[in-house]
Amino acid sequence: MDDYEDLPHEALDDPFKPPHPPRKVRCLHCDQTYMSSLMKWQGGLWRCGIPGCDGAGYGFDVFDADGHMFAEEDEEEFDFDGEFDLDIDLESTEE
Repeated sequence: MDDYEDLPHEALDDPFKPPHPPRKVRCLHCDQTYMSSLMKWQGGLWRCGIPGCDGAGYGFDVFDADGHMFAEEDEEEFDFDGEFDLDIDLESTEE
């Protein structure tokens, strides 16, 4: 990854910037696994670290290689049993 002090302000504020500290990631476009520190800021986007790949953005085209898209602490707080109930009053929404 480029040295942070050399990057433009928008690169540091970009929500798809690579994680710090670096971790092993996999790109959906090229299906390659590499360290997130190889991602490059190019053309206003964080790009996949594999030459010739057009994948862009950590959390968009590039994800953790272990298959987890959320931090472990978030997974523990998220309690979803696979079922949900929508309580919608259709009569109040009809005109």
